[in-house]
Order: sequence, then structure tokens, then C-alpha cells
Amino acid sequence: MSCPICLIVGQQDETGRVRKYNELWHKCEGHPLYRIKNAGHNANVDQPNEVNQIIESFYSTNFFEIGLLAKYERSF
Repeated sequence: MSCPICLIVGQQDETGRVRKYNELWHKCEGHPLYRIKNAGHNANVDQPNEVNQIIESFYSTNFFEIGLLAKYERSF
């Protein structure tokens, strides 16, 4: 299955190897990686506005380009 992927990680995330795995996916697979300043493992709680902006931009860019945005918007 192929789908757009966006990686978001807090710069202070010390949980297991989360940052390491995200860095590897970014480097090996080319997925976009966003590092959130002043955020730990729960970057969406630590910096909700920044995370939401990244997700909204990623969603509108990627799903609109492949024709899925209209499909999902109609279902809500």
C-alpha cells in the first residue's frame, strides 16, 4: 500500500528510539520530517498549533494532489 507519510517528532523526545527511527525513515525513505522545538514525546500537546499547522498543510497538499481530499470531505 502506498500513501503519503509525514513524520513529526519533538526535539526533546527521549522515549525509546523514537527520534532515531524517525531520522532513519527520513534519511532512507525520504519521508518529510518535522522536528518540533520545545516539545517532547507528546509534541501535539507541547506545541499543538505548530503540529496542527504541519498536519493541515501536509493533508491539503498531499490528499488534494492525489484526488482524495474531495472524497474525504464529502464523507463528513
